[in-house]
Amino acid sequence: MRSLKSLKILYSHDIFSTQFVGGISRYIFELYIRNKNAKIPIIYSENLYLHKFTKKSHFKGKNRLIWNLNEYFERFLLKSGRFDMYHLSYYKHFKKPKDTLVVVSVYDMIHEIYASSYFKHDTKTSALKAKNCAQADGIIAISHQTKKDLVKILKIPPEKIKVIYLGHSLTKKQIRLNTPESYILFVGNRGGYKNFDTFVYAMQHIIKQYPHIKALCVGADFSKKELALLNSLNLESHFISYAAKDDELYSLYAGAICFVFPSFYEGFGIPILESFFAKCPTILSDIAVFREIATDCALYFEPHKAQDLAFQIEQILQNPQLARSLTAHASKRLEDFSWEKTYQQTMEFYQEIAINHKMRNRVDSVDSMDFVGSMDSSTDLSLDSTMDSTKSSAHTKNLTQSQTHILAHAQTKPQEQGMKKALIIGAGGQDGYFLMKLLLQKSYEVHIIVRHLPYFRDITFVHYDDLYFTNPAHKVIYHYGDITDSSSIVEILQKTKPHEIYNLAGISNVKKSFSMPQNTADSIALGTLRILETIRSIGIDTRFYNAASSEIFGNAKGAQNELTPFDPKSPYAIAKLYALYMVRHYREAYKIFAVNGILFNHESPLRSDEFVSKKIVKAAVQIANGTQEKLYLGNLDSRRDFGYAKDYVECMYLMLQHSTPEDFVIATGEQHSIKEICEIAFAKVGIELEWFGSGINQKGRDKHTKKILIEVNPNYFRPLDIASSIGDSQKAQKLLGWNPKNTSFEELIEIMINAQKQEISNGGGAKKKLSQANPTLKQNPKTIKPQTQILYVSFSISNAHLAKYSALESFDFHRFSHNFCLPTLHLHHSSSLKLHRLHDLCDFKAAA
Repeated sequence: MRSLKSLKILYSHDIFSTQFVGGISRYIFELYIRNKNAKIPIIYSENLYLHKFTKKSHFKGKNRLIWNLNEYFERFLLKSGRFDMYHLSYYKHFKKPKDTLVVVSVYDMIHEIYASSYFKHDTKTSALKAKNCAQADGIIAISHQTKKDLVKILKIPPEKIKVIYLGHSLTKKQIRLNTPESYILFVGNRGGYKNFDTFVYAMQHIIKQYPHIKALCVGADFSKKELALLNSLNLESHFISYAAKDDELYSLYAGAICFVFPSFYEGFGIPILESFFAKCPTILSDIAVFREIATDCALYFEPHKAQDLAFQIEQILQNPQLARSLTAHASKRLEDFSWEKTYQQTMEFYQEIAINHKMRNRVDSVDSMDFVGSMDSSTDLSLDSTMDSTKSSAHTKNLTQSQTHILAHAQTKPQEQGMKKALIIGAGGQDGYFLMKLLLQKSYEVHIIVRHLPYFRDITFVHYDDLYFTNPAHKVIYHYGDITDSSSIVEILQKTKPHEIYNLAGISNVKKSFSMPQNTADSIALGTLRILETIRSIGIDTRFYNAASSEIFGNAKGAQNELTPFDPKSPYAIAKLYALYMVRHYREAYKIFAVNGILFNHESPLRSDEFVSKKIVKAAVQIANGTQEKLYLGNLDSRRDFGYAKDYVECMYLMLQHSTPEDFVIATGEQHSIKEICEIAFAKVGIELEWFGSGINQKGRDKHTKKILIEVNPNYFRPLDIASSIGDSQKAQKLLGWNPKNTSFEELIEIMINAQKQEISNGGGAKKKLSQANPTLKQNPKTIKPQTQILYVSFSISNAHLAKYSALESFDFHRFSHNFCLPTLHLHHSSSLKLHRLHDLCDFKAAA
């Protein structure tokens, strides 16, 4: 095996012998052009990206002959033994080479999922894919959803699969095109699972209200079946097919009202990235992979409901502020996707596979510590692929003085061995943050499950004094996982064996649950069940806390306690009630220490902008600063029991310290209206409000200037709303000693106002006057001086041979745009030797 720096890669020719342009050939091409040690065995190809080769069009009608020529050339090169890696561009028959490692990229599992419908005549692809995955030394999945499907359908071991996202190839090139003045964009194939019919029926509803709007469909001409559907609905004049060139795509996205992607299933979704790049508001079908890629930077609809899609399109048409907000967040999200990142992570995976292969061949024949010292100079374990371009030429054969010290340090017994361990599932919100801080202060070893680390680290953690980890001994251990993926939950619980588990995961927005009920049920109801069943099946001794919600009480009269009857009024509340009953079932049937904390509304500066409290506070500060004109709200008379999130997580902790497992209501016992929040928040920034009108015509204005600042928008009303909610937490006060009024309601609003002001002063909010600002551009955050953090990584090669290689590197860890500074990370990994850059730790399974 050659030095890892110079691994030679052979990409199979198949996709370039058959595809003129397309996502797969673009992906492999982007890997190829960045690697001087890579080769594609092509004699003839008409693929657009391989323009430097002879065009296949010179041999018209000889496609099979050309494929065979390229295949013969590929087999010749493969047998030569000159290549370390053989990376399949698509699935095929091949004989696994003796001395070459095999990598397979899996783009989706659509042939398997729709085997009996859309792909019932294509069994070859599925058979080849299964065979190639079995032959592979490593598998690249282009999304975590694809990995999940691979594990579920083909029973592939999760550790064999690496998730590496794709990039996009759009460039900012504005071209004048002959397109309609107002259009909604559809891009790509339209058949079968692409769900074009739902788009058509949604557009029928939109065109009735907005007859000037067209549907621009980038791709082939409409089929006879599609034309028949359009004619039957009298829509043929409103639908336009457009065969776009690559350099026209940016202008098509940029000029659209919005981009709609209604598929029932995808393996990734490059058009999402293209839409983000062109700052085009994006509407997606509510499927798991789109949620993974787009997070909260798009609107979602139930893919079988045309009316749901039409509603989301209307949201974009009627609310320009919403459209600007989506595109601003999308631009930030796009930073996590690029072909350069795809290439770097792929190279790291190649190196990981090569190291693991070498270790398996040698570890049984040497003593563990002798192994580290005896590795020859061809084995390169440098950090060049893992520490942001840091170059290191040291081999383990010639350990530097610093590395020798590190190795000795790695063998010492950790001081934290006796620490209690807690696992937080769903740590990305305000409760997760405060709970992490509380547990760290109590000397816990804290593990958290995150779906996507770059998203987690960019969450709006604002800058105020109470929120920084300052003790360098604090450790948070990250695990990639998903509440909808049983295999990841089982794997993480088996490795960590936590003393306490806090389940805070799932959709947390009641209004969103009406537009995505399936996702709500999967993440909250079934997600909780997956955790409970894993605890039962693997038999770990742990205590489990589940975050229930006051929404389960519905419009119950009076103060609600643990005995109040349930009356859920939303998909969110129904899912929470299912989870609550499952916790009770597992507690009674299997004697698991499992409890429900029935949480009433609780707020903090860490609330996301979609929640009404944060929305009001942010608007008050920005209106006072002149960077926002108006605030639009729903039901101003809705009354809730509001508390401080920091106080509420203390009650969560106390529930798991109690001698018996019981459910508790967590509430203040005080009630306040949305209108009251507005009055207090605006008063804190020097604006006295007065109200006039009633119902949806009610408005709030500055009492002195008479300028209207607050209006009601009916779109913010829920289909079934709860008019009043108040909790009775006497049980928690009596049995747990919890004080629900550590922070008064007015103090809470003041904390949030001060934090919002501080965020703006630190560059985290708009600072220009409206007359000076471009509303379509997101303000750049003020540069924050980075803090030095320490990353400590230790490895064990096998259980029998505890050869260890350690790296202790000091580096600047940038506080990202929202000024959130992570604590020191203490990570351990067993069974394979691999290093990761910090921003790839979402795939780093840290084992205690």
